[in-house]
Amino acid sequence: MRQCSNKIGTQVAEQLERQVTNEQLWLGRRVRIVDGTGLSMPDTAANQLQWPQNSGQKPGCGFPQLKVVGLFCLQSGALLEVAHGDKHHQDITLARRLWHLLQPGEILLADRGFCSYLDIAQLLGRGVDCVMRLHQGRGKPDFRRGRRLGQNDRLVLWHKPPQRLPHWSKKEYDQLPKTLTLRILRYAITVPGFRSKEVILVTTLLDPKLYPAQELEKLYFRRWNVELHFRQIKTMLGMDVLRCLTPRMVLKELAMHRIAYNLIRALMQRAALTYDVTKPRKEMRTAPHRNRPKNQS
Repeated sequence: MRQCSNKIGTQVAEQLERQVTNEQLWLGRRVRIVDGTGLSMPDTAANQLQWPQNSGQKPGCGFPQLKVVGLFCLQSGALLEVAHGDKHHQDITLARRLWHLLQPGEILLADRGFCSYLDIAQLLGRGVDCVMRLHQGRGKPDFRRGRRLGQNDRLVLWHKPPQRLPHWSKKEYDQLPKTLTLRILRYAITVPGFRSKEVILVTTLLDPKLYPAQELEKLYFRRWNVELHFRQIKTMLGMDVLRCLTPRMVLKELAMHRIAYNLIRALMQRAALTYDVTKPRKEMRTAPHRNRPKNQS
């Protein structure tokens, strides 16, 4: 039953993908967005065994926690696939189960939690480019180094980590290239109410003529769509708190939410195509880093 549900969800997503027009592509490229979220469910022994609650909570005072990572299409909004695990799984670990779905020529758009040497190298090996926010663990880059492409826009060389990280297998580590040539760019956000005032991006799109910095800034701003998609699924479709009492039924419930979401997306897409409706987008207003207001940090 669950395999059938997953197959239906995939078929609806593929139907959404076939209707994406060339005008909707980003500079002629398909873009995928990845992100993770958490769900809870009834406090049964079976669910607790499969997806235990947070260790800081006393028994009977918490709920089983299911972690989900979804791969979405930027253009159609389709939920292409999900990977799930328990509280011990990091989002990036679950996301690696989805990389095989990415096709050569596509672009992966992701937040800083997915920015790692291993994953960028693996994506490049599949012919997939990426645009990610720089992980805070790498520290603040020196924009005086590297080849200058423009203001706050540089080509830099990343070196393979000298030691294998705990969540990397030895085989994965041994297969990594010794260096990666990447592009980093920095810009300030001037949209009132946004928490982040400065963003540093890492991308494998190295050509500043084909992929101008301003277009990359606008693209990363659209990463917020994935937050809206999860809010729609969890709040409007009621997936935030699942209802089933056993892991087997919980996974069926998860699959049905994916089907329902993609069906609604298909209806929205059909209406837009029928009436030739294009929704105008409010672009992010950015300012050069050197002109950033003093009260922004």
